[in-house]
Amino acid sequence: MRAKITRADSSRITVQISGKEKIFFDFGDAFSPALDDHSMSNFLVRTAFGAAMNDGADLEVDVPVDARLARNLEKFSTAWCQYRPWRFKKASRIAAPSYLHGEGNHEQSFVAAFSGGYDSSYMIEKYGRKNDLSPFPRIDSAVMIDGFGYNLENKSPYQRAFGTGSAFCSAVGDIKLHSVESNWSKIVGQYAILHVMGISAVLGLKSNVAGGGYVGLDFTAAEEFALGSWGNLDGNDRLFSSYDFEILPVGNDVPRISKIRHLRNIGLDGHIVVCNAENRVGSNCGACEKCLRTQLSYRALGMQPLDGQFEEPLTEEAASKLIIEKKTQLIFYKAIRRAWLDRSDVYFAIVKRLIKNAGPLH
Repeated sequence: MRAKITRADSSRITVQISGKEKIFFDFGDAFSPALDDHSMSNFLVRTAFGAAMNDGADLEVDVPVDARLARNLEKFSTAWCQYRPWRFKKASRIAAPSYLHGEGNHEQSFVAAFSGGYDSSYMIEKYGRKNDLSPFPRIDSAVMIDGFGYNLENKSPYQRAFGTGSAFCSAVGDIKLHSVESNWSKIVGQYAILHVMGISAVLGLKSNVAGGGYVGLDFTAAEEFALGSWGNLDGNDRLFSSYDFEILPVGNDVPRISKIRHLRNIGLDGHIVVCNAENRVGSNCGACEKCLRTQLSYRALGMQPLDGQFEEPLTEEAASKLIIEKKTQLIFYKAIRRAWLDRSDVYFAIVKRLIKNAGPLH
């Protein structure tokens, strides 16, 4: 499978992959992507490699490729080929005219991927403040991508989430939130598995001003272990690093419910978006599984959601109808159960029963 960049300027980059619809990335005025040859090569392979994996093909490019990134992507593909052989037929590799070896970029600031949820918000708050005693680089800017979890055909949810997210980033540490629009997830597919590869492609476009990019993790290290090899995002996501730009996953030090408590205690959770109801991303319906789970988290902590944070309040009837279908959901509910303060609460009994009745999970 061949791929090439067909346009690259400050407002748009397009990538053509053989047999696929053209992929575009559109940037706001202040984004200023790195357009040098090395950055463009890294962007190309991060953008196109997932499509090669899905088709069981090697990726062929006509430009020199960062050797570290090529090795890492091959490791990533090999792992997934073994864990999901029915989905990925062979381990994909990168075929390039040459491979570049060099020293890393030692810039002291990082860019962050921001979605508006608890994990990325916790990451922004933790690493967005200047701290000369921390070995972790400070976040100077962040990126939110329209088309990654957002419907490109319906702009208002993304615009609403981007507006509140911008205010949050500014309040934390005068962090500039950039907007990027792309159809990458539609063309490449397998979003749940490959989305961080697409995110790393966008973050890497800031290699002219940052030494790497932060990606927020959903689970603790212990929780990732329970999920098996595919859940090891702390390891997998690092495989999108190149010599000049490190991808650094963070946030596996505490479970999500602790992030919820931390952000509420400091009054920085008013912007949070968790809803996955149809056409409702950008606000919180209160009735979908993720909204109900989040409201149960507040309940467990003895806290109340902010006024208007969820359009539908938590009810016993709605909570009693919840069903655990995935291993990831079971992990979240177990963390909620462990954190519950008032064990006499009727909702605690509902969560215990929900966990007990969890059937075969995928």
